[in-house]
Amino acid sequence: MTVPSAKESFIASLIAISRQVGSRVEDLDSAFVRSLLDYGSQTEDNQSCVERIGVCEEVSRDGSRVRRLGLRSVGIPAADLLNAAEGVEVPESVRAEFPDVGQADWDAALRLTTLILTALEARVGEDG
Repeated sequence: MTVPSAKESFIASLIAISRQVGSRVEDLDSAFVRSLLDYGSQTEDNQSCVERIGVCEEVSRDGSRVRRLGLRSVGIPAADLLNAAEGVEVPESVRAEFPDVGQADWDAALRLTTLILTALEARVGEDG
């Protein structure tokens, strides 16, 4: 039996969020934090990321319970945050690093990231 790579463990922790096979939010969050730091390393920015973003279970706008990645301090889903950023002008730091990236490219990257995050969400009580 082979040991999964850090990348495989990180992907598995993300996929586990979308599944409802008896996993507790706390266990999913712990696996997410551990695997993100193993995959991305324990740099200051990655440490800050897992302090601020984690696996949350909350009531959605339609009243159902949803498990997803979100901001720990305010309970805003990460997908909603990125969705709201679509259409916002390309940040200067991005323009400086990638001068050929236009607004449509920036919006497409945000859209893709939003869709990936929403694909990881799960309604509580449903199997992925």
